[in-house]
Amino acid sequence: MNGRSLAAGLPRGGALLRRALRLTTPRRWPIRWWLPILNAAIAGGTLLALSALLIGLLDGGLQRQLADYLRNQATPILERELGVRPTVRRGGRPSFSIRTEPAGKPDLPAKPDAPGKRGPLDPPDPPIDPQLHILAENFVRELAGRDTGIVVYDTRRRVVAVSNPGVGVERWPNAPRDVLDGVLAGQEEQRVLRQGSRRTLVLLIPLQQTDGSILGALEVATSLEYTDALRMQLTLVLGVGTVLTVLVVGGISVWVARRALGPLEQVVQVTRTVAAGDLGARVRLTRQDEVGELASAFDQMVSRLEAAFAAQRRLVSDAAHELRTPLNGLAGTLEIVQMALAREDMAQAERLLSSVESELDRLGRFVNDLLTLSRLDEDSGAVKLIPTPLEPVLRDVVRRARILAPDHEIATRLDAAATVLGDRDQLERVFINLLDNAVKYTPPGGHVEVTLRQNGSDVLASVSDSGRGIEPDELPRIFDRFYRVDRARSRQAGGTGLGLAIVQAIVHAHHGQIDAESAIGQGTTVQVRLPSAPASASA
Repeated sequence: MNGRSLAAGLPRGGALLRRALRLTTPRRWPIRWWLPILNAAIAGGTLLALSALLIGLLDGGLQRQLADYLRNQATPILERELGVRPTVRRGGRPSFSIRTEPAGKPDLPAKPDAPGKRGPLDPPDPPIDPQLHILAENFVRELAGRDTGIVVYDTRRRVVAVSNPGVGVERWPNAPRDVLDGVLAGQEEQRVLRQGSRRTLVLLIPLQQTDGSILGALEVATSLEYTDALRMQLTLVLGVGTVLTVLVVGGISVWVARRALGPLEQVVQVTRTVAAGDLGARVRLTRQDEVGELASAFDQMVSRLEAAFAAQRRLVSDAAHELRTPLNGLAGTLEIVQMALAREDMAQAERLLSSVESELDRLGRFVNDLLTLSRLDEDSGAVKLIPTPLEPVLRDVVRRARILAPDHEIATRLDAAATVLGDRDQLERVFINLLDNAVKYTPPGGHVEVTLRQNGSDVLASVSDSGRGIEPDELPRIFDRFYRVDRARSRQAGGTGLGLAIVQAIVHAHHGQIDAESAIGQGTTVQVRLPSAPASASA
């Protein structure tokens, strides 16, 4: 049973225990735990590996130094007694795990001719060479000491002489048979032999005469007690240093993780608050690192969500208000129609039904505008962006405006080469709305001008009028939905308050920008900036 299943079976009173059991699953650990643990594990593992490498290199180096020292001690005697200088032919790297027989039991070959194991008819062992006896006595007398042991073997691997290690000290170890075989073949060997907890370094040198024959083998041994003590002290120091380093790295990592990731808890809390419906909650971090950027982006996102929800609520409220007024009027008008029909006053009934038809037409336009805005909000990619010359579009719009408003002077300055990527029908609706507003808010005899020109990689189209202008505090809101500068006049003219909002949505869907400038008593200018179509697309 894992921690999760065990935690699920606990009663409600064991909430703390359930939480503790869930934390036994590493996947549930917070990042602020993972980082210190990971850093401490990396630091500890690296230091342990480096410590093991350092201790191994030191141990090997000390063994090589001791072996060279032992060889240098034996070389003068070998030159004097045998007349030759030993040639070093090492048989391989030192071994650290060879075990020998206990002291006092030489490693003799398990053959019928071995001493103590001969048969009754086997010939006796040949005697040991007297020269080897003398040589062994000289080695023991001149080389043996408290920390240096001497063991001499003949060619049959028999121990000829061995130095006394002292009272209460184990006998110097005998080399294994396979090692002696290599030495008796003329190859020097270096080994580390272990007797219980004691390690001994042995250097085995072949006793080779001037004619090349082998008399036997010389084993020069020394205890690695001091080397082991030094290695133990170094291991202890490195171990304590590793533990302290892990603790320091872990502590610093915890502090850094709390400093770096602590604000994330605040982000989580604010996120939960926003998810509960409080869109006014903000993180408000002043940090300049990645966490600060995340918090700033989160605050901006929540602000946009709050603005979107506020706009949605305002849209619903405004739409309900815009629909309620004409519906109430329709209800009252229809009631009067019924009364006129009851009096058989057909003329009044027809007049009232005509006004009902006009009001229904305005409601239809209002609903269509709402649907248009909804489609543009949901999918701006629904607009088909194809190369569209703007000059013919504006000429058609101006021609119809001149017909509908003969008492206004409408001038044009159009660049025939201006081409954009856009939807002709949607762009035509933009300029119909702009020109309709310009004519509507300009008194009879006023002047309206439509211009179109190429400006680098953009196309600029503007509609200017000589009307009364817009107040500075109202100008930023003219593109808001249901906002009217003159609400009474707009309703009388049949406006829905969505025209400029639709214009802005269409321009943004074309990746363009729309701006307005106005001065009281001088008029208003609305400018549309659209990306120009590439030359290849225009062709």
